[in-house]
Amino acid sequence: MKKYSSNEYALPENRLEQFKEVFLSHFFAIILTSIYTLISLFPCLIWLIFTAFFDIFHEISIFNDLLIYGVNAILFSLGGLGFAGSFYYFKKVLFNEGGDINKDFFKGIKLNFKSYMLIFFLFGLLYMILRMSVSSILSLSLDMALEGILTGISYLLFFLITFVFLFMLTIEAVYVVTFKQCLLNSIKLTFGYLYKNIGFFIIFLLPFFIYEFVPNDIAKIVAILVEGFFYFGFSFLVFMSYSNYVFDKTINKEHYKELIRKGLRSYEDCNDK
Repeated sequence: MKKYSSNEYALPENRLEQFKEVFLSHFFAIILTSIYTLISLFPCLIWLIFTAFFDIFHEISIFNDLLIYGVNAILFSLGGLGFAGSFYYFKKVLFNEGGDINKDFFKGIKLNFKSYMLIFFLFGLLYMILRMSVSSILSLSLDMALEGILTGISYLLFFLITFVFLFMLTIEAVYVVTFKQCLLNSIKLTFGYLYKNIGFFIIFLLPFFIYEFVPNDIAKIVAILVEGFFYFGFSFLVFMSYSNYVFDKTINKEHYKELIRKGLRSYEDCNDK
């Protein structure tokens, strides 16, 4: 049997164990990436707060939705900068490449700002379409049951497309691919692992669910503050860890064998302890 020194077993055996170790050892970085991401979303938040103070924007109409959420889509694209830096940083940490929060955050923005801003602009447009769709349904004065069904379908389609966007974020952080390749792979991973993905999607989008569905301004403000000072970074780490697990079983297995279990102890080391 091959003999190993103790430091050869320093790497974790699986992605769950790795997540726990990174969470404890990089807690400050989780907070810092959350704050950086919140700052990148400031223009979007300021616009939404501004529109909330004027009654004219409260009227349910397609025009209002087009104005509010059309401008929001443009400003929301800037939020992609925070996500670009954060996901790149956590990718380096999870791959055991010696991530540095400040250096790698801004390097991630430099490398991926175009693709992330495009993804976030498209997400902003998708949300605008959702709001316009719901406003159109409400303006038809339909039966309450039918109104609920159509609204539910609108949200279902919105979230399914959003799930695709989430995988696009982690694929862009790990691989050098075209936008088309990124989109197609994200669609495959979203629907190929849908039953496993749901729980992680919910974790990632939990503050959005609160903001969208809880009719309480205080709860919404608390959700934004918690996300901006902790939850952004926490959800990034969770979803990046899970994505690496999925990538090992799919993309890496077929095309990037050198990335399989990167940042983890090798199978041989695990079995030969």
